[in-house]
Amino acid sequence: MTLNRLDYSKGRGQLNSDKLFLSRMTAFMHSPRERGDKGGSISACAMFANSMEDTTTPPSIPPLAGEETKERSRGNAMIYILLALALLGALTMTMMRGNETGGDDLSEDQKRLYATQLIAQAASAKQVMDQMVMSGSNFNNIDFVVPSDPTFNDAPLIHKFYHPAGGGMVYKTPATPPFITYNDPPQGWYISKRSNVEWTPTTAHDVIFTAYAISPDVCLHINKIITGTETHFEHLGGTSQRILFANYAAAQNLDVTRCPTCSGYPQACVMNPGSAVGSYYAVILAR
Repeated sequence: MTLNRLDYSKGRGQLNSDKLFLSRMTAFMHSPRERGDKGGSISACAMFANSMEDTTTPPSIPPLAGEETKERSRGNAMIYILLALALLGALTMTMMRGNETGGDDLSEDQKRLYATQLIAQAASAKQVMDQMVMSGSNFNNIDFVVPSDPTFNDAPLIHKFYHPAGGGMVYKTPATPPFITYNDPPQGWYISKRSNVEWTPTTAHDVIFTAYAISPDVCLHINKIITGTETHFEHLGGTSQRILFANYAAAQNLDVTRCPTCSGYPQACVMNPGSAVGSYYAVILAR
């Protein structure tokens, strides 16, 4: 009887079964049948058949070296992923609660974030203005028409502050927070070129870029970034803030009479006494 080489691809359980078969076959070959005992031959055959029916579940295969470590690594990675998702969800809920309050009860991180965003927008506006002046535009022909205006795409485009073919300044819709819902005029970004800022080089009109009607808390944080402290810049005189910064009614100048603490600052956030809103102004073209 010729036995083929064992096929190791069968797995460990199959290998054990093959060994069991060989051992019982050997016992059968040495049974009384080899000595001519028919009874012994039948008995041995029966014993062999019964023994083969007595199959047992092959032993379980232990994990290979390193498999347990890999499983633990997978488990640790899953824990980190779940923790990251939980933190992201908590941050999202915090920002949503801030949005729902319209600017009230903002955390220190939110105040810093919104203040930084407003200052960055004004810095971008000044950079665009400087580039336009260097390219040949001037105070008289620069056009601040916004993208929603029906004349936005009317020529000439090169002098349009917000147009891609002109200054290319990105117009941002005012979000709440840091803006506060306000009327007459509504909250938003305004550009004025009908007022003079007293501490600029001449008495000619300057270009003032303003975030009008923002959260007082964000307003104070802007001043903290600019001056190092939460300086309260008070702009005196009723409706002067919206007249000066939001092109409302007759023009006014920004001087030490209307805002004594503003003197010397090309940018700051001001509030009327007792007002619930602030206005962040930045001179982007001083003349």
